[in-house]
Order: sequence, then C-alpha cells, then structure tokens
Amino acid sequence: MRSTIDIPTTPSDWIEMTPIVIEEGCYPSCTVIRNWNEVTPFVVHTAYIMEGKWCYTRGFYCRTMEEAQAAYAERARC
Repeated sequence: MRSTIDIPTTPSDWIEMTPIVIEEGCYPSCTVIRNWNEVTPFVVHTAYIMEGKWCYTRGFYCRTMEEAQAAYAERARC
C-alpha cells in the first residue's frame, strides 16, 4: 500500500519548475529555477521533499536568466 505524500507549498523564490516526480522508494523531486544572490542571481536545482520540507541538490549557478533557462531545459530533459 502506498503512503500519502504531503507536498509542501511552492517556495516564493521559485521562478520555474517541472512537474513533481513521485517514484516508489525515492523522494518526490522536480527541477527548479530559483532566485539566488547578487553574484549569481539564478540557480537551477533539483528540489526534493524530505520530512515535509523542500531540500536542494545539484546546483548550477547562473549569472543570467538565459543561462538558467538553458541549464533548466537540459536538466528537465533527463
């Protein structure tokens, strides 16, 4: 029997996201573009849900939105 998965609210700093993938035995995950900081304004992360919270891994830090969109498109294809 599959347990229920609570999906937390989408964080306000997310600019774009792929659909959330839920596979048996894995954390629910998606690819996101997020606002980051003054040096690298955007980051593309794999976001996953662990213990009811969004966590992030595999960051690709980008200076322009065009870079971020290209990295996002590449990662979303995988």
